[in-house]
Amino acid sequence: MSRKWERMVEKNQQKLYKQRQKQGKSTSLTSSSIEQTKRYLGRTWMLPLFLIGFSLCFTVLFYDFYEGDASYWFISIAYFLLGVFIYLVRRPSLTIGKKFVMSRRFAGDKRVEAGDIQEITLLKGYVIIQFKGRMSRWVFSKFMHRMPIEEIAEELKEFAKRNGVTLNDTPSVKS
Repeated sequence: MSRKWERMVEKNQQKLYKQRQKQGKSTSLTSSSIEQTKRYLGRTWMLPLFLIGFSLCFTVLFYDFYEGDASYWFISIAYFLLGVFIYLVRRPSLTIGKKFVMSRRFAGDKRVEAGDIQEITLLKGYVIIQFKGRMSRWVFSKFMHRMPIEEIAEELKEFAKRNGVTLNDTPSVKS
């Protein structure tokens, strides 16, 4: 193998390692080191409903004033399509690994190691993950996020037991 080819392979491997590290995956590409994770997807509905409702109200209320204006139609259609896009594509998620939890936030996926979790609270229809330090807590609700809270609660119980995280469980959550 030529030296130029080796440098190119090494450069591409470094890019791949950096990309995998940003995604929260292990940098090793062997199948034996892949961690088993559980990923739960929900469905956000309040922001899309607001955007679609705003689009419809804007269209109905201001039709007489702006019917000939092209930007009026662009704004109406853009808000509607943005609402549909957020509903279909931007789904809330919670990934539970052996030693970490990861969730989709506005700025991207956030990964938190088990040592940085202060406590996990399980309520009927809610899961609250409280962190050490200044990081805000994560709240997942059955109503707002349309997630399977009972399954998540079971998985988080095992996660807390495995990693020594404080678990506050209420009797109203199915066990």
